[in-house]
Amino acid sequence: MRKGWHGMKGRWLGGWCLGFCLLLSFPVWANQVVGRTYETDIQTKVNGVPIAGYNMGGKTLVLAEDLLDYGFSCWISVKGEGILEIASTGYGPSQDVEQEAKLPLGPVEVADDPVSFNGVPVTKYLLQGQVAVCLEELGEVAGSKNEAYGYSNYLAKTNWDGEKRELSFDSFLSQTAVLQGPEATRLDYTFLDDTLYFWPNDLRYRMALLPSDGSNPQPSQGEGTQSYAFSASYPKEKQGTIQPLWVSTGEGKEAVGQTVTLPATPWRSALTYLSIVETEPVVAQMQKVRTPQKSYAEAYAFFTKTDQLESQIENEAYTVCVLREENGGPFVVVFAKEGGYVVLEDQRDNREKTITVAWNGENAVDLKLSPFAGPHGDVTTMVTNWVLPQLHFR
Repeated sequence: MRKGWHGMKGRWLGGWCLGFCLLLSFPVWANQVVGRTYETDIQTKVNGVPIAGYNMGGKTLVLAEDLLDYGFSCWISVKGEGILEIASTGYGPSQDVEQEAKLPLGPVEVADDPVSFNGVPVTKYLLQGQVAVCLEELGEVAGSKNEAYGYSNYLAKTNWDGEKRELSFDSFLSQTAVLQGPEATRLDYTFLDDTLYFWPNDLRYRMALLPSDGSNPQPSQGEGTQSYAFSASYPKEKQGTIQPLWVSTGEGKEAVGQTVTLPATPWRSALTYLSIVETEPVVAQMQKVRTPQKSYAEAYAFFTKTDQLESQIENEAYTVCVLREENGGPFVVVFAKEGGYVVLEDQRDNREKTITVAWNGENAVDLKLSPFAGPHGDVTTMVTNWVLPQLHFR
């Protein structure tokens, strides 16, 4: 059974669809029949998971819409003329999906207008009117600008296993687990010119990406900033091609993987993927930058001496406090009796907000935030449940 994970597939397709391309006119193309699909015993996989493949005389076609379940997004025009671009999300399938061919065997057409795949034009095939792409064409590594890294111009690669009769298609995927791991607490980070920089922040239980203005790696909240920034001197030709990924050590830089940025198109903003292969230098720098862990007594005093304590619940392992800054809004801090703390909710910029906390099971707490705007504009209360042993207190 096919289970989509991108929600609506009407006027827009894909979980990261950032906008629509408004086209004033669209020419009528005369499509050309170039072949037909045939029965095949070849198994096709995309990012490690089986997908419905259609054989056309040695070429393997897949439907663009099917790729939504395999780590891709699709953009279509608001007037419905067709798919404008397919782009990688940087992540693989969110769940196991296995599709069987659902279209009958028949003719294959080529449209005169190509479809864009990760910002690069590629042949648009039509199977019974549905847009398809050729995996062998997308995965051609030889002669590509990313050949040194084993990827095509489309940030993909194919592998044929003759014994298994299996064609595998893999896209360039982000690997950033270390940035959400137990070491990534009390920190922020920025990304400038292919380099990661880390900054201390005692209120972060999970590291956040902050924007830079592109002139230096310091975090900036000014206008025109972007999360993955490039300085004015950064070569434009590097964007769209795989580059070494670096981490700043304070004294220099150390290579830790690869990165690539897809330049913005008329219908989406720029997309940047990080693939951190060498995690030890990243962890070492995070440990160097972040402030030392506080004991239970130190952490409790750190907050309660400067902020107003509104309420508190406690058990043998944790103390959960609702605090409020002077002339500010509330925030919630969990203190581990073994040491360390986590800021669960931060509403210090919203004086009108109220927060209550209550135990809901062993070492689990319900947090109620109000007033909260519901999906239809109704004022309601947002309730979240937190399992405290799953948080990083280090």
